[in-house]
Amino acid sequence: MFNTEIYITTFIYIVIISINIIFISIDFPKNNHPKFYYRILTLLFLGVLYNIISGIIPDANIPIEILAQNIIAFTVGISSAFYFFYFLNKEYEMKPIAFVNIDKILIIMTLGFIFLFIIPYIITNDLNLARNIFLLLPCAILILSLLNQLKNSWNKFKEEVNAIVKTHILIGLFSMLSILSLPATILIFGDNQLIEHSAYSFGFILICVDYHLYHKKRIKKISHSPISESTPIKSEVNPLLEFTDNKDQNIKSQKEDIPNKKKIDLATDTVDQILKKLADFETNKGYLCPNLKLTNLAKEFSSNNSYLSKIINFHKGKNFSQYINDMRITYVENRLRKDKRFRKYTIKAISEEAGFSNTEAFSHAFYKKTGLKPTHFIKSLN
Repeated sequence: MFNTEIYITTFIYIVIISINIIFISIDFPKNNHPKFYYRILTLLFLGVLYNIISGIIPDANIPIEILAQNIIAFTVGISSAFYFFYFLNKEYEMKPIAFVNIDKILIIMTLGFIFLFIIPYIITNDLNLARNIFLLLPCAILILSLLNQLKNSWNKFKEEVNAIVKTHILIGLFSMLSILSLPATILIFGDNQLIEHSAYSFGFILICVDYHLYHKKRIKKISHSPISESTPIKSEVNPLLEFTDNKDQNIKSQKEDIPNKKKIDLATDTVDQILKKLADFETNKGYLCPNLKLTNLAKEFSSNNSYLSKIINFHKGKNFSQYINDMRITYVENRLRKDKRFRKYTIKAISEEAGFSNTEAFSHAFYKKTGLKPTHFIKSLN
């Protein structure tokens, strides 16, 4: 096509990925998450570059040695594949093989490319021999990484209820398969541009689809939800029970905690005293105490369960569990935004900092309030 070696299918992939680069670049200035946009735009640019370079060369009509052309094409291909793997690690939590991090894989791949491909190719001038020796290395790394990831992704997929997030998880796995297809198709089919470029470019197209389905909406939601600790916490009463870390409170009927919007049958002085104590409680972040119960707080306020529950229902517009969980989640959101070190904590450690007794309760409460899992929220900030 165009008097080059590029197939029509390869040209179509270049056009599709390029169009998405344009759309994503337009979205970039509208959001305050530059790291994600740098990553995805770099990835897609490498996808276009790979299709162009690998589609055009080697070509005898180009005034560069065929050996040098092949080395250039392989360098671009391996660079794009490694960056693709890095992108999946950052944005999809795709982990490498056990005990090997991304930095070590980069070192292994760089040394392997030099000693298993470039040097043998220069010495023997046999492309098939050199690439067959070298490509076994990325194949082994990718297969082991994929096997290592399958169980973790499958567990997430089963637990997830949101169809878009389920699709996001599947796209991560299929994208990993797409990276694996690059060395695998070359080993099996040799120089077959149609098969090689189709299998590999499929991964880039999946990432574009996932951007519009998942990433764009996730980033937009976070970008337009500024939170301040001084902002009053208000929410409508959920007709379903809130999942909290106190099992006894979960079992109670929510009917007991539905706010009486018409009146509250308590003395004004009593209400004022408890509201003042609640204000101090919020200012001092008393809600971060673990195993916090209505009974304990009522005793601390020199009141009783009924009075405290009624006042929280009436003035905060929610039951006790919702009231405590909302403040805890707001605290976590604020701290994650401001504290980069806090983002490196495990989910278990974050949940304990917020006063939750288990990670399941924390994750559920976080999702209830923000519409995002804690891991997805943290990724959007990095």
